[in-house]
Amino acid sequence: MWPPVGKDSPELSVTGLLKAKKQDIAVTVDPHKAEKIRTGVQSGSIDPIGFRATNRSLVIGVRSQLSSIEKNFDTLAERAFAETLNLSLRCPNITLGEVYLIPLNEFDDLKLKANRVGFKSNAVNVAKFVRFFNAITQETNSKKLRKSYQYNATTLIVADFSQIKVKVLWDENEVKSAIGEEMATDMANLLPNKFVKSITQRYLDNLNRR
Repeated sequence: MWPPVGKDSPELSVTGLLKAKKQDIAVTVDPHKAEKIRTGVQSGSIDPIGFRATNRSLVIGVRSQLSSIEKNFDTLAERAFAETLNLSLRCPNITLGEVYLIPLNEFDDLKLKANRVGFKSNAVNVAKFVRFFNAITQETNSKKLRKSYQYNATTLIVADFSQIKVKVLWDENEVKSAIGEEMATDMANLLPNKFVKSITQRYLDNLNRR
């Protein structure tokens, strides 16, 4: 099984249709068997773990955006969209997850450049992120096959960094208290306290189906 135990454990490079990339979190259950790719964009290159191990793996991306959020939204959305396509189009049975962190109020990038901590007065458009991640995440109760651009499970971590002790909106009640009941309902499948159970169950379901 990957990853091996130890603080110096290397990141696992997982090969998709267009490129290979070191992943934040990657778990495999099949023996790694290096093989030469013979078709497509990666033709001629070596897949260090092989198609079977990749196709039966769990891969989770961990990302954040703390400043210049609106300016960079299109880029982060395109990157998240492309990550799933790159891996799913080569390995359709791979299990994919995404952990994404945003602040309630974004950091002031001008103050950060001056080595000072400050926040912009306008709140982050959390609803925009919620709509996006709901759109690229397979519904929990869906019996349909996951589309190539969809993750099996994602979580949107919203945190208030303006407090002395950072407050993370971990569950439905905390989201409801900070940004409203409607947002808590919309985030039902994205809540951090549900992610580990959700992605683990999806991975086990996928392994049992193969």
